[in-house]
Amino acid sequence: MHQGFRFICIFFPLALTGCMTWPSERFLQAAGAGDTYRLEALSMENQIDVNVRDADGRTALMLASMNGQLEALDWLIGSGADPMLVDHEGWHALMLAGAHGHRKLASRLIDLGLPVDHANRYGNTTLHWCAAEGRKELTALLLENGANPYLVNDLGWTPAAVAERAGFPDIVTLLSSFQDRRLRQGAARPKSGH
Repeated sequence: MHQGFRFICIFFPLALTGCMTWPSERFLQAAGAGDTYRLEALSMENQIDVNVRDADGRTALMLASMNGQLEALDWLIGSGADPMLVDHEGWHALMLAGAHGHRKLASRLIDLGLPVDHANRYGNTTLHWCAAEGRKELTALLLENGANPYLVNDLGWTPAAVAERAGFPDIVTLLSSFQDRRLRQGAARPKSGH
């Protein structure tokens, strides 16, 4: 056996099996898995910043949002995690929750004040992603909370255009009916100042 390899096997066996991770990596994994016990233990033992990021710039709160881990999200918020942070692509926790179909988390994040019309680096909003994924309940939730269905992404597509291209006619109908209702309400409003 080569002496260098023997040294590695003796002193770094966990690295060879892939089991050795840094506390911050274990913290991020715990958030994605919804393991609040491990989150608390790791943060106390290692004084981990609750806004620590992975290689993609995603925080523990973003990973909890993406994986539908409401209890972990609540723990992280209570521990000072910043829900307004974005990853390297411009995604925030609400976009991740919406794109992955987690309505309860999306609702909680809206209640926390996350902007429903935030766009990532390609101009896509949470509404664009919900339309692309055919997430009717989430599309309705976003519209009810002020999401703008007229915003276009970098390709010039509205959420309705995205839904149409993705093959979700029920989302197109929902967005169109909301747009029609908004137009009627705007036309019926008296103009101020006259």
